[in-house]
Amino acid sequence: MIASPVADRLWESQSIGARRYFGLKVRAGAWVLVPREGTRTRDGLVIYNPQTPGGIVKKALANCGLWAGKRVYLLDLQLREIEAVLEERIGTSPLQCAFYFRSPGLCSKTIALVLDRHGEAVAYVKFGETPEGERALARETNALDRLAGIPALANCVPRVVARARWLEYPMLVVSVGTPVRRCGSFGPAQEAFLRD
Repeated sequence: MIASPVADRLWESQSIGARRYFGLKVRAGAWVLVPREGTRTRDGLVIYNPQTPGGIVKKALANCGLWAGKRVYLLDLQLREIEAVLEERIGTSPLQCAFYFRSPGLCSKTIALVLDRHGEAVAYVKFGETPEGERALARETNALDRLAGIPALANCVPRVVARARWLEYPMLVVSVGTPVRRCGSFGPAQEAFLRD
């Protein structure tokens, strides 16, 4: 269904030994999958930032519970392995992930939004899926590490929380950003970022 090595390891066609997820096909070869538990569906949809009117309507309907999306199953055992790695690195338990399986490409990466027991976002994870994707992830990690050494940028760029592996896939765990600003204008933080 998805041309993603990480998705291939997680996707299941039946409910036995699997968890139910809300599935949203966002474009050819790309899917957003969000846990189907209480408010987790709404909280997990933070990972999806639609750019088209149709996508904006779908996300709004899903947030209000008026659209159920596609029922998708992910293997519980593999999800538990990922969650255990993340719980050890982040230091919070239990955790659950919403996934963005991107369209296949040379530097393909799966992205996961990590949610705590209250549905709050605690981190993002990127999985390198190809040799090129793994090198791109290493470059991104090095760039974030360098930026972390600049005091003026301390609260302006994601922080590397951990580097890990799940099976053969490298994982880059980064902090979540500050809450999204509702207005479209630059504020003091953006001005300082551009200045510094």
